[in-house]
This record gives sequence, C-alpha cells and structure tokens, in this order.
Amino acid sequence: MLKMNFEEARKIKITAGQIAAAVIFIIDEKLSFNVT
Repeated sequence: MLKMNFEEARKIKITAGQIAAAVIFIIDEKLSFNVT
C-alpha cells in the first residue's frame, strides 16, 4: 500500500513538473512575442 502511494506521488510529481514546464514555456513564448 505504501509503495502504491509512493508510485502515485511520483506520477503526480512528474505531471506537476510537466505542467509547470508547459506553463513556463507558454509564458516565455508570449514574452518573446511581445518583445518582438
């Protein structure tokens, strides 16, 4: 049970990281577009 929770936490962590990376990428693109 503890192992399953750990695996789920890992998946959530990875997903959160991917979302953060995507948001940062989108913001960076918008900032670059505004500057240009």
